[in-house]
Formats: sequence, structure tokens, C-alpha cells
Amino acid sequence: MSDCELSECGIRQTTFKLTRKACDIASIGGKRIETLFCSPLKRAIRTALAFPHTTKIILIPGLAEVRTSSGMNYLQMVAWLTKESIDISKFDLTILQQEQHWTAAKETKQSAEQRISKALQEIRNLSSTNAIGIVSHKNTINMCLGRHTYPFKERKEINPPLPHGWGCRQGFPANFKPLRVRFGKRHLVPALTNGNIVIIRHAHSQNNEKRRKRRKTQKEKKNVEREEKKIIQES
Repeated sequence: MSDCELSECGIRQTTFKLTRKACDIASIGGKRIETLFCSPLKRAIRTALAFPHTTKIILIPGLAEVRTSSGMNYLQMVAWLTKESIDISKFDLTILQQEQHWTAAKETKQSAEQRISKALQEIRNLSSTNAIGIVSHKNTINMCLGRHTYPFKERKEINPPLPHGWGCRQGFPANFKPLRVRFGKRHLVPALTNGNIVIIRHAHSQNNEKRRKRRKTQKEKKNVEREEKKIIQES
């Protein structure tokens, strides 16, 4: 998994030109979301910058996507933020200086669970009772919630139903859709009324767009093959 940027769709999402509005991620329970804990990947950082009241973005390497193969270390992050004219004073890079968030080898389920568990503990230690936000990625968010997810999910493993309004299991979680949660014993748990945390998957990315186009091509190919087979059968 590479460290890609947002797609054109993702840019429209984070500038609130599509379904989501700024008020959807501005507060929780009447409290402004001023502190964010964010994956150090570009698509997550771009998403975090869309939160309207954020004054501090703490980069947590453990929130990176499962099996991330590349990323930026502390010095590269400083250089990139400066190059992109992003206000570096908003960012807390302390943990990024201490931890690397990608590996050369394929990440195992056990190592991913350990990494994500450590990230949640770091967030718990650094957060207050005020409203906070977490910006991460599809598979990592599923694991934060204690759900079975690709690439580790076995056929026999079945996830419980999602809370009302959270979307369908197949595409869960949707890009740039805030979900209200709270800390549980080991994982984050849904809390539709009393949660003080909003967790959100990054906005639509270039990798998402590549997969969309690939699926579209595969679907078109299957349709052509189906029509050709039908013609042969009828002749």
C-alpha cells in the first residue's frame, strides 16, 4: 500500500462540495473537535486538514493502513509540510520521530493488532474527555473496532451487524463519513449518543480511484464475454 494523495473526488469531499458538510465534522455532543489523532499518510493528513476547528493534529504511526509499504519519516514529513505550505505549527510530530509506520515485509495479523492496540493506547493517554477525532484507513478502522477485515479475514469469520446509519459491511467504512465511538476495553466501540470520539476514513484517494477504474474495466469485460457467449449459444 503506497502513500498516495487524494483523488479529485477526495478533494471535492474535503472542500465540502459533495454530500458531507463542514458541520458534520465540526463538533460532537456540542463540543468542538479541536484535537485530531491522524495517520501519517498524505491522504489522511489532507483529510484532517478539512476539520474546521482543529488546532492540533497529532500524527500516530500506528494509525497507518494495514501493510503500508512506504511513507515519510520525521524529516521527510517536515519537508513535505513545508513544501505544501501547510501550517506545521498545527502538527505534533513527537511520536513520528520515535516510530516507523511501514515495514518491508508483509504485515501479519498479530503484528497489525499489536501496532493498532499500541496506537489506541497512545490516543487514550494523550486525549482528554473533550471531543476528539481520529483519521485513519479502511482496514485499520475495522481493526480498531475489533472487526475482521481484509487481508486477514477468514471465510468463516463473520462480523456483527453495523449500527444503524453506518453503511453496509461490504464498503465499510465509507470514505469521509464520520462515525461516533468511545473507548472500550480493547477496542473502540460504537456510541451513537454518548461517544466523545469521531473516527473517519480518509477522503477518496488516488488508490481508491485506481481500484474503481479496475473494477469498472473488469465488469465491462465480463459483460462483453457474457454477450459473446449468448450470441454463440443462439447461433
